[in-house]
Amino acid sequence: MKEKTPLACCSIEGKEICSRFLVMRLHQFLSSERCALSDLGFIGASQGPGSYTSLRVGATVAKSLCFALKIPLIGFCSLEVYTPPPSDGTFLIAMDANTRGMYALEGEKKGSCISYGTPALIPHNEVPNFLAKKNHYICPIGDPLVQNFLHFSLLKALQTCAKWQK
Repeated sequence: MKEKTPLACCSIEGKEICSRFLVMRLHQFLSSERCALSDLGFIGASQGPGSYTSLRVGATVAKSLCFALKIPLIGFCSLEVYTPPPSDGTFLIAMDANTRGMYALEGEKKGSCISYGTPALIPHNEVPNFLAKKNHYICPIGDPLVQNFLHFSLLKALQTCAKWQK
């Protein structure tokens, strides 16, 4: 990381198999970047929201590596990894919380400065009213949240903002 910007990053597709391949994928990634574990100055791990099992697996691997390497572990909100909108103003990052509703994180962009509020869990029955008050939305591509709320006029905004993730 250089001045809060990752020098490189990777992801593992398929949440059902993430735990089986996490350590192997980490090794492949470090090799492709010509980086050794001993080169790491810290490790970041998501504190959620997200899949309980995935968060636990990620935290266990991260804590184990940090302990072995004697480096800091830095936790972060998983919703903060999504790219904010290109224009200044307030925005909402939303992610399906399955039967519990929607995870939401409000943010504001002013130039290159981005600030975030506190992540919240919005119950299903409150989602339409909550979304109706927002102007910009960011939602993972393919997230069930988009499909759960197809009947709202917000779909176009959600689909447009989802493209920002690439």
